[in-house]
Amino acid sequence: VVDLSVSGFEFDPQYDAAGKARYITVSITADAYATVYEKSESRIIDDAYSTMYEMDVKRNALTSVKCINKAGKRVPVTESVKAGSGVKKVLDVAVSVFQPVKRREDEREFVSSDAAVSVMYMGEDDMIYSVSRRIPVVCPIELSDNHSFEVSACVRGRGYSVGMDNEINVRFFTDFDITEKEEESILTVFEMSVDTEKSRRCEKRHGITVKRVTDSCDAWSLAKEYATHVSEICIANGISDDDKISQGRMILIPTRK
Repeated sequence: VVDLSVSGFEFDPQYDAAGKARYITVSITADAYATVYEKSESRIIDDAYSTMYEMDVKRNALTSVKCINKAGKRVPVTESVKAGSGVKKVLDVAVSVFQPVKRREDEREFVSSDAAVSVMYMGEDDMIYSVSRRIPVVCPIELSDNHSFEVSACVRGRGYSVGMDNEINVRFFTDFDITEKEEESILTVFEMSVDTEKSRRCEKRHGITVKRVTDSCDAWSLAKEYATHVSEICIANGISDDDKISQGRMILIPTRK
C-alpha cells in the first residue's frame, strides 16, 4: 500500500515586460509512504504427544497480528493565512496533510498531523501572489499501550473567505482513519523426536482413572498427561474437546493397559 501526501506548494508567476502574468510555475512537494505486508493462512501444530512412547517436543513462539478495531474521526479546521498585500481575489487554495504520528502529553493521548496550506491570490495591484502556512491538526483518541496502530489522514471539503487585515480564512476537514491491531504470541511445534525405548504403557494401569481437577484445564492436557485419547475423555464425561474443565470437577479418564 502506497500513500502519497502532497506536503507543499509554491506558485511562481512569470511576468512579461508589460507586467502581465503569462504563465505560472507550480512546484509541488510530495511525500510517499509505503507499507508492504503479506496476508497468508498457515496451518500449525501447537502441541503433540504419543500414547505409546515418550516424546521430546520443542516449541517456538510465532507472532500473529490481528485487527481489533477500525475507526474514523473528522476534525474541522479553520485558520487564517496572512497575505503579504491587499487581497483582491483568491484564485486557488491547496491543502495537504503529512503522515500523522501518535503522541502523549500530560497524561493525554492524541494523534497529530501538520496540514500544509497554500493560497494563490490576486493582489489589489492585479499581481499574482502566493502564501503558505503549516497548521497543526490534533485528533484526541484513546490508545492502548498493548496494541499497535496505523493512522492515515486526508483532507476533505476545502473553503475560504477573505477577512480583514489581508487575512484569508481557510476552512477544511481532516479525516483520520485509525486501525488498532493486537500482536499475539503463538507457541508452535518446530521439532519432535520419539524415544521408542521408553514406553508410556503401564501393566498396572487401570482401565479408568478418576481424577479431581485441581486446576482449570482441558481434555487435551489430561489426555497428554495420562497417555490416552482426547475423544475417549470427551465421550466418558460428555464434554467437547474445547471445553474448559473447572477446578474441583471429578473427571473419568479411560486409559489403556
